[in-house]
Amino acid sequence: MKNGAVQWIMENRETWKSICGAEGQQLTKAEFYDLLDMAILRSKEGEGFEVILLVLLTVYRNWTIL
Repeated sequence: MKNGAVQWIMENRETWKSICGAEGQQLTKAEFYDLLDMAILRSKEGEGFEVILLVLLTVYRNWTIL
């Protein structure tokens, strides 16, 4: 995991918990799309956000989107 991804996780703890489905957090549809757009953009820039993109696309498959 690159330093950029770790820094983002530390700065956006609640969002990360929502992405991972931890503690019963739920994402709204708008939040999900914003996160997906951000992850794709940042991963293309090589800032380590490929980790978040990986979680969005493969690890957390059972989205609960409000």
